[in-house]
Amino acid sequence: DISDFGKTAEGRFFFVMEFLDGMTLSSLVHRQGQQSPGRAVALTLQVARALAAAHELHIVHRDLKPDNVMVLQRPGNPDLVKVLDFGVARVQVDNESIGQTAAGIVVGTPQYMSPEQGRGLPLDARSDLYALGILGYEMLTGRVPFNDDNPMTVLQMHLRSEVPPMPPSVPPSVQNVIKKALDKEPGRRYQSAGEMMQHCQQVFAELSGGVGINVGGGGVPKTMIAPGPGMPGGPQMPPGMAPPPGMMPPGMAPPPGMM
Repeated sequence: DISDFGKTAEGRFFFVMEFLDGMTLSSLVHRQGQQSPGRAVALTLQVARALAAAHELHIVHRDLKPDNVMVLQRPGNPDLVKVLDFGVARVQVDNESIGQTAAGIVVGTPQYMSPEQGRGLPLDARSDLYALGILGYEMLTGRVPFNDDNPMTVLQMHLRSEVPPMPPSVPPSVQNVIKKALDKEPGRRYQSAGEMMQHCQQVFAELSGGVGINVGGGGVPKTMIAPGPGMPGGPQMPPGMAPPPGMMPPGMAPPPGMM
């Protein structure tokens, strides 16, 4: 949440943001290893809920990864998820992106990129759901399905390699959620975050004996921005102004002079 913004007497723009007291999903998996199926589904469901809110506003995140997911432990509301860093997101109107990255430019983190993202194709909500499938796989196994020192090799693995099997301890119903999200063909994935949420709700109810879930309330790959041949660089921030840590919240205009 951003509660205020303004400009100092010295001419610097500022945001007043809520303090998130928790850990990133990457830290959680690094410290605790693979998560129980129930917890993994519950966290996946909350991330899907956040993506549904963004997608409803035609925002595609494009860089969903464990570093951009915070897990908070609040009284009465454990494992509260916050999805962060919409800095490379794009707004879609009538299937076209406002300020769309030019064809041939790859933006994202290779280990969490959909096949179409790795090819530099136009993206929609289903690309974010593929990345969410990677997050779910990582929570259940303690590792990403595709990894290599060479980022281009990782992109090729997303395009052509089969997803490695999950441990037998992961129930088939949970595996089916991840496999559907990780289908290489967007048309065979979940077609919306809401559809994925509904499936996660059903699976969680099975795991917990019919009890529903309330969805309210070191060594990590860096984001890769690789322009294609001859592509110009992106827009620059005004001199002396640091970029904000994430996108402005929906419906909130940036301070004058920021854009």
